[in-house]
Amino acid sequence: MFPLQSDPNRVITFWQWLQAFGLIYVISIGIVYYLSARTKVPIVIPGDIYVRKAGRTMYIPLSSPLVVAIIIFVILRKFLGY
Repeated sequence: MFPLQSDPNRVITFWQWLQAFGLIYVISIGIVYYLSARTKVPIVIPGDIYVRKAGRTMYIPLSSPLVVAIIIFVILRKFLGY
């Protein structure tokens, strides 16, 4: 569809990049949850939902995994050469 590489043997479409990024995003949600539970201090940046009320805590990371996923995606893309 939208080739990102000029070599015909290594054509990666936009949808393949999107699937890879989506998978990395889902994995990074698990990483953020794990680190937050392990350290007892949530990794909260603007865009995350963190509510503490009446002894209960609700934490929904939205932007933290996005940042982690972008960093991992760029690193993998750099090392894999795509």
